[in-house]
Amino acid sequence: MAYNHLTIKELIWIEQYYKSVEKVTTIAKYLSRTSQTLYKVINWLKIEIK
Repeated sequence: MAYNHLTIKELIWIEQYYKSVEKVTTIAKYLSRTSQTLYKVINWLKIEIK
């Protein structure tokens, strides 16, 4: 199984979609990533933004 890191561009997209109150499953489909990966990034963003 190949593992691809998220790019800076993808991280920016995740943050913008999340701030626009988009569902995680929808964001995952847009970026062709798993929702679990996005939940990890979003939880990290919640910690860092505080």
